Amino acid sequence: RRIYHRFTMSSIKDILRQHHIYYRHVKIVASSLIIGIKNSTLQQEFDQYLPDDLFDRDHYHHSRRQSHLHH
Repeated sequence: RRIYHRFTMSSIKDILRQHHIYYRHVKIVASSLIIGIKNSTLQQEFDQYLPDDLFDRDHYHHSRRQSHLHH
């Protein structure tokens, strides 16, 4: 999935935890986010559940605003 370049690895992992996504590994290759899931059943659920635009520019700015409100 595509990812906005300003997301940090810790913010990505926080967002995945907030969505109850139990990943094995996370990495960014070029402008794509690669999320390793523990098994194929969870992978299918993840693909259906998680929005494709979760790591886009708009969501980046939204998550930044949310983190400033909570700190």
